[in-house]
Amino acid sequence: MTDVDNIRIAFDEGSLLTLKVVLAALLFGIALDTRVADFKEAFRRPKAIAVGIAAQFLVLPGLVFLLTLLLDVRGSVALGMLLVACCPPGNVSNILTHRAKGDVALSVSMTAVGNVIAIFAMAPLFAFGAACTRLAQPSCKALSSTRGMCSARSWSSSASRLSWA
Repeated sequence: MTDVDNIRIAFDEGSLLTLKVVLAALLFGIALDTRVADFKEAFRRPKAIAVGIAAQFLVLPGLVFLLTLLLDVRGSVALGMLLVACCPPGNVSNILTHRAKGDVALSVSMTAVGNVIAIFAMAPLFAFGAACTRLAQPSCKALSSTRGMCSARSWSSSASRLSWA
């Protein structure tokens, strides 16, 4: 069996360009279907945006963290799961909302707000999740070597207090 850390995915530049063009065309089509009044209506419902943002940045990473513990996922796979869970909402959710005939303006608004919040929230969420796993010290050393928001000294002490091991 191949170690998952040794697998490399080679992306072709032409394929990436095609993907970017197709995604841009889809998003442009969605933008043509959405009016300014739709966004005004979405921002009149701040509770809906707040619930979506809370689910994205608190509930989802928490559930993924519990899932990594329940399934005993370790190493880079656990960190990868946490990283994806901490990522901000993306354009695919807007496309799926449009296809489902949902509130596209609300989806786009939540994506915009979520991306701004992610600038400040993603690194601490990921670092905290990594510190709470059994592999906290190696992951924090790797993060601190890339000048991330996690420092080996501060999160290693947190890991010793919070570790499940």
